[in-house]
Amino acid sequence: MRWLLCGATGRMGRETARLIAAGGEEAVAFDARTAESGDVRGDVMVDFSVPEATEGNLAAALRLGCPLVLGTTGQGPREAEMIGRAAEKIPILWCANFSRGAALLAQLAATACAGWEGESALVEQHRAGKRDCPSGTAEMIGKSILYVLNSLKKVTVMGGDRVVVHPATQGKLERKEAVDIAKRNLTLLANEVEAFNGQNMKVCLETMGKLAQIGDAEETADFCAIAPFFYPCIDFGHLNARTFGSLKTTDDYLRVFDAFLNKLPFEKVKNTHIHFSKIMYGSKGEIKHLTFEDTVYGPEFEPLCEAILKLGLEPYIICESDGTQAEDTVTMKNIYLSRI
Repeated sequence: MRWLLCGATGRMGRETARLIAAGGEEAVAFDARTAESGDVRGDVMVDFSVPEATEGNLAAALRLGCPLVLGTTGQGPREAEMIGRAAEKIPILWCANFSRGAALLAQLAATACAGWEGESALVEQHRAGKRDCPSGTAEMIGKSILYVLNSLKKVTVMGGDRVVVHPATQGKLERKEAVDIAKRNLTLLANEVEAFNGQNMKVCLETMGKLAQIGDAEETADFCAIAPFFYPCIDFGHLNARTFGSLKTTDDYLRVFDAFLNKLPFEKVKNTHIHFSKIMYGSKGEIKHLTFEDTVYGPEFEPLCEAILKLGLEPYIICESDGTQAEDTVTMKNIYLSRI
């Protein structure tokens, strides 16, 4: 494969060229200002140059019919519109930052906060000689945080008192590294919620169903200990999926609650948020949500109901069955009422 590198002499351009060469492929420096389409052949164009070159590089990629990987940041609305139009004709991957840590942070911010309309300040540190400040990564994270904080405000306006958050994914990081990043950024989130005067809200951190997602019972309990307004959202379908059908008896459910009771005040667990559905699972955990008609994967609601009553809990329970939420909610309600 032949790669055309825009910005080949910069730090990212040099590193990209090194990796391409290490893979046994060819990297060629490319400058749209001097290159003629008839003299150039390439399979993929990579742009780590400057925002001022975006228009010319897009035009060159379109002339060549060449897919474009765009890692340059700092473009304005005009360039963004041009990129969108070009993407209708050639494949384009445009990313402000290709690092795994930045991607994890952006996802956490987007799913973990919820918006506000007050003022915010964004502070960043990076290597000497960084050309764009604030960087594309910082701007991306800042927008995500504002989006999340705005959601909190809308919940308040509607009279609600809780939002549900997916903590993070592991990606290609080591598990401990991903968890540590999630903890650091949930701490930042907690500071933003306090600045928003959202301490009376319940930010419910959800247990996740795929093994590659951050959020088993122990991890989620640790996350919920970060701030007094972080509460568990225990998704028992997710936990059953990521443990390959481990939730069968009342004692199985009690062990899940114990994981939270061992690290959190009883009041948090008493008022926990619960998602419940049956979920198909495979070797990587959750595959898809099912209905209560399922007799293969589970889990069953009856033993969970027994555990809730035994511990004296008063949770919010949301049914997440696939298309039969109303019917399966009535089933759960009738099971509960038959036991009190």
